[in-house]
Amino acid sequence: MKIKKRYFLGVFVFTFLIFSVFTFIKTHRITNALILPKKTDTYTDIFLKSKSDLIKSDLTYFSKNRLPVATFNYDEKFKIIISKFNISDKSKIDELVKINLGRSRLAFGITYNSILLLNQFNFELNTESKMQKCNQIDLAIFGDSITKTRINDDALDYYLTLDHLSIKLNGEKDPEIFVSKKQKAVPSEILFFKKQNNLFVVVMIPNTNDYEVKPKSLLNLFIHSNEN
Repeated sequence: MKIKKRYFLGVFVFTFLIFSVFTFIKTHRITNALILPKKTDTYTDIFLKSKSDLIKSDLTYFSKNRLPVATFNYDEKFKIIISKFNISDKSKIDELVKINLGRSRLAFGITYNSILLLNQFNFELNTESKMQKCNQIDLAIFGDSITKTRINDDALDYYLTLDHLSIKLNGEKDPEIFVSKKQKAVPSEILFFKKQNNLFVVVMIPNTNDYEVKPKSLLNLFIHSNEN
């Protein structure tokens, strides 16, 4: 009887130790990958100067695993979120961005960090991905009334009533970015903007139900209207 008790006690202690080590490793890994927000002017220079008066820097999120992600308030009515990826300067926008019109979901077992102060959407960033050059973006969008605008080889714009979207890099299975509605799908805009060796992924969403993103509202902050 004592042998059985010692056996079960030993199994319990061993299991507890394994669980503790696993928890420590996972917590340490997540802590090192946390995306910390700061107040900066990151990416303010990529907007058209003629539009900059209404654009105010908000928070910028930094981590060891990715280039900064910056948020902006536009005209006190809309939120703009900008992610940046390194690419080849020879890449054409249609070669970089592959679109799938359908549902997607967050990866199971992956830790995501949320962008703060968003009323209409959840915007989540994969904290466990590694920084890499982007050769392909897989965009999955689910929503209604999708329209597409392409400007030369440097800009690709989608306007839709957005339910959710995911962005994956280089054919990987886990989303790098996942955006989902909080209550209802609302008109939104997604812009892929190529500048030299960088690809900017820009999302515009309303701050409240009182405002609605209009077609090309975001595009016109980056591209002169005579190019639309």
